[in-house]
Amino acid sequence: MISFKNKWLLAFAAAGLSFGAVSASEKNKEEKSKGYLEAQKGALFSKENISQRTKPVGKIYVEGDDVPAAAAPPAVASTGPRSGADVYASNCSACHAAGVGGAPKYGTAVWNDLAAKGIDNLLQSVLNGKGIMPAKGGCSNCSDDELQQAVEHMVASAK
Repeated sequence: MISFKNKWLLAFAAAGLSFGAVSASEKNKEEKSKGYLEAQKGALFSKENISQRTKPVGKIYVEGDDVPAAAAPPAVASTGPRSGADVYASNCSACHAAGVGGAPKYGTAVWNDLAAKGIDNLLQSVLNGKGIMPAKGGCSNCSDDELQQAVEHMVASAK
């Protein structure tokens, strides 16, 4: 039989073990919750991420506010007039290399027949458009001189 003294000793030992187990489990829970909270910070729907994704992208100014000056647009450097070969390569070759839509192919004898009608007539066809070819051959930023050089380049390619 267990004596009264041993019962108390056994009760204190059991209480100490259970208290230690509780504090250890509490410590475990605390460590797990810290890890959980750290993982939540990087989660897609965390408060920090939501506020970052939904913050305003601009400001609204009303009359009387000090509005910062806008940056000047970058200056476009002029490269000067392009050669006929450059204009052909960047615009005309899209159709004239393969003969798309009945366009005379580059480097064929068809250009000799067209040149016989005069370069000015060819240039007018380019400037006004012909068939499915749009005005200026689709090169809206080409000057008339650049287009004429491109026509002369294609005529010179005739075999």
